[in-house]
Amino acid sequence: MIRWLYNSEGDAVAFVTGMNVFNLRGDFIGRLYEDNQVWNGDYIGEVYRDDRLVFNPKRVFERRSLPGMPGLPGFAGEPRTKEPVSLPSGFHDINQF
Repeated sequence: MIRWLYNSEGDAVAFVTGMNVFNLRGDFIGRLYEDNQVWNGDYIGEVYRDDRLVFNPKRVFERRSLPGMPGLPGFAGEPRTKEPVSLPSGFHDINQF
């Protein structure tokens, strides 16, 4: 099942299938961990409010092990539109990959 991730304006920026996160073109971005953070060796971002992909610049120098490359995600369909939300202090949007 596809789970869409959005920026604070409500624009789709990525989707999750299983524990893998892909950009809108279907390119692998990273692995979604249980703590809602997305990593691909380097910190990519984190899921906020269950469907917003945000970036915390304080984590930019942290690292985790590289995940294995997943298979192709298949057709993701079209994302719904979402309402804008306010981001927590110090966080930024991830608008494209």
